[in-house]
Amino acid sequence: MDIIFKLISEYRIFSISAGVLSALYWLYSAFVTSKEKPHRVVLTMKEPDDKVDMHNFVLTARLQAKYNSRAALCAAACALLQIMGL
Repeated sequence: MDIIFKLISEYRIFSISAGVLSALYWLYSAFVTSKEKPHRVVLTMKEPDDKVDMHNFVLTARLQAKYNSRAALCAAACALLQIMGL
């Protein structure tokens, strides 16, 4: 048992795992987009060719917020685990 705790505290497995998980969540949130197309409400930006589907925009923002919050929790866990030496 002492060997396992020594390995965990020496190599900081828990904090490294939380940090990697946080990075993966943030990376995923950067590329995730909504696949749903419920209603086509299109807003024209400054240029007439630049159209934005507002429903898809809001659904994508919700998905990104979900994964960003998970990433933030993992980053906080990583910092706390480093303070505890795990």
